[in-house]
Formats: sequence, structure tokens, C-alpha cells
Amino acid sequence: MRSGPTPRDPGTEDATTFAAGAVEPRGQDFYTRSGNPNHAQAAAVVAELEGTEGAMVTASGMAAITTAVLALVSSGDHVIGQKSTYGGTASVLLNLLPRLGVSTTLVDQRDPEEFEKALTSKTRLILVETPSNPLLQITDLRAVAGLARAHGVLTLADNTFATPLNQRPADFGIDVVWHSATKYLNGHSDVSAGVLAGPAKILDRIWDTSLLTGATLGPTDPWLLLRGIRTLPLRVPRHNDNGLALAEALSSHPAVTRVHYPAALPHLRRRRRVRGHRTGRPAQHRQQADEGGLLRSRTRRGCLSSRRTRCRSRREARQQAARGQLPDPDRPPPPYTRTTPCGSPPAAGDTPHSHSET
Repeated sequence: MRSGPTPRDPGTEDATTFAAGAVEPRGQDFYTRSGNPNHAQAAAVVAELEGTEGAMVTASGMAAITTAVLALVSSGDHVIGQKSTYGGTASVLLNLLPRLGVSTTLVDQRDPEEFEKALTSKTRLILVETPSNPLLQITDLRAVAGLARAHGVLTLADNTFATPLNQRPADFGIDVVWHSATKYLNGHSDVSAGVLAGPAKILDRIWDTSLLTGATLGPTDPWLLLRGIRTLPLRVPRHNDNGLALAEALSSHPAVTRVHYPAALPHLRRRRRVRGHRTGRPAQHRQQADEGGLLRSRTRRGCLSSRRTRCRSRREARQQAARGQLPDPDRPPPPYTRTTPCGSPPAAGDTPHSHSET
């Protein structure tokens, strides 16, 4: 009888492989809630863009932030957030975490010392967002990351508004970066997705929690997301140019009383107050390659239209944008009403109204 290696039972080999895949963090061969090849490919691309060790995808941006926070804090811990931040993030901080025994403090992110003042012995996580939604305020990423690391606190940054082409938070010491990939990364209004990018050790903790929350991105959506990311280098520079052009145009419009933009333009500094950081602020120019395509403006009451028409137009515009639709060219515009001549001083008791542009 000839001696030699004993043939392996194919059934046993398949079972062993299957069992190993069942516990592999962020795997792609076991079950789609654990991960699949499309998830892995999209995550790898985002990790390369953000300059991180790894990444993982979720069903939405809120799924990303909520799952991450639930994975990284426990009852009795303390979390620091920003006063100017996305509404969903604020709700996690103000509504969800306190119900779970986690205390939170919101600070003015424009001053790094505010983060230091808010630190306690129980602080475990700092959430930042820069530029912020909706006021486009800037957070000094390097200062906050250094402060957090010195106290053994993790940092999580929302990079949705900036995109990795304009800013990479991990380059400044931020531990985990997250995106609502529904926005700039996808860019086609046909995918709801979120992404987390950071060290594999931290992502594995978040992945464990994601199996329980079940906020899993469908297998087709990462393919669509990858399609959108392919055009990101073409789209973002145009967004940057359009945002700057719009900020310049609004800054000289007599109906506009205030412009929120990541940097003040030279003539903006001469003509009127601009909320946010002045041109030349070191933190912003160290961490952002460009200002981005988003801004916010405030208009004088009655100068552009009646309040009812303005609210209706905004509501319709938001609904169209959410559906990825363009305005109907055959539909007549809403009636235009000018109750105050543009450029004239506001009447007594008149207050400006807020108006957002993207």
C-alpha cells in the first residue's frame, strides 16, 4: 500500500471554511449582514481616499454614526459634541444617549479650549463635524485630536460636507471618519448609504454592534456607490468653484444680510459681517484644500418675496432635491412679491430670514 497524505473530505473543508467566515470581522463570504464582496470593494476605495487602515459601509449616514457611538460608549460614559452639527447627530447626543445613561456636553467648536473645558474623567468620545451643518463653522481637527489623545479619548469626525478630496481628518489625528455617502460620495441621489473609515481594531468593535442593529447596506447599493465615487474627482472641484461663485454673488446682493461660508472673501470682510472663520485662520487653511460647495445666507424680510411664497418654494425645492429631480421647466414660477424695495433699510422690528443654498 502506498503511503501519502490523507485526502481531505470536501464536506469537512467546506464546513471549516464556513465556520471561519462566520466569525471573521467585516468578512464577505458568510452572510450579507456580515458583509459581501461589494461591501468590501466600496469600503476599500473609501479607506484609500481617507488614508485609513480600513472602512465599512452601512445603510445610511445615521446608521454609521449611531452604530459607532453605541459600539464605543457604555452607560456612565460621557460624550462631547458640537453645538453646530447635523440635526441627526444632535438627536443622538441629546435624545438617544441620555436614555442609555450616557451624559453629553455640546460646545462651541470654533474654540478648541471649549473641548478641553468639557472633558471629564468619564469622557470616552468626542464627535466633531467640519465644516458644520448648517453654519459651515470650522473645527480645528489637529487641536481636538491632540487633546483627545492626551486624555485617552476617541475622536469621530463627520467629513460629509468636506469630502476626502478637500479634507482628510485622519491626517490630523482623528481616529474614525464617517460620511453620509448619500451626499457627495454617491452624488446621484439614488443611494442611501453611510461609511466609517479608521483603524481595523476600532472598526471591528463597530462591526460587532452593526450585526445587532442590522443597519446593513444592500448588496447592489455599494456598486452604485462605487459608480458615484468614480466621478468624485470631477464633481468636487466644480462644487468648490460654484460655491465660491455663489458666495461672491450673494455677498454683493442688497437683499442678503449675512453669508455663512467656510472662509470670508476679501470684499465680504469690507462690506458686511460674515459668520464663520475669517480668511487666514490657520486651522482651516491647514486642514482644507478648498472651501467646498455649501454655504448659507440670510435675507431681509420681504425683500425677495412674501414669507408664504418663500416657504412654499423652499419646501418644493427640498422635496425635488430629495428625489433627485430637476425643476419642471414647463411649470410657471410662483408669484413674485416684493414688499420692501431691495437695498432699502429694514422696517422697525424687521428681522432677517435664513436661506440655504447648495
